[in-house]
Amino acid sequence: MAAVTEVNGNGVPESAAPPIDIQVLVGHLTRLLQATLEATDDDLHRPESILGPVLRDQTLQRCASFAQEAQAASLYIQKLLLYPSNQDDGSSNGIALSSRVLFC
Repeated sequence: MAAVTEVNGNGVPESAAPPIDIQVLVGHLTRLLQATLEATDDDLHRPESILGPVLRDQTLQRCASFAQEAQAASLYIQKLLLYPSNQDDGSSNGIALSSRVLFC
């Protein structure tokens, strides 16, 4: 009797690889963003950033989907710098007030 290979929704055979711990993936992603985007813990945990209270569940869901993807997948993340509005004289000092890190 022949063995039956299960396939995912993309028609790719399911691998026998062990599941990825999402918290480990988030920890790796955090260290990667700190190194590549110079994101601080404050940047990552602001309410509107990927590890803040507003977006944390969405981040965990995206990481879970990424971890389960059988084909090569990418996560696109950017760091936005938030600058103050122009001063009364129309100038800006060019110093960012804060930043946030978001999925694209």
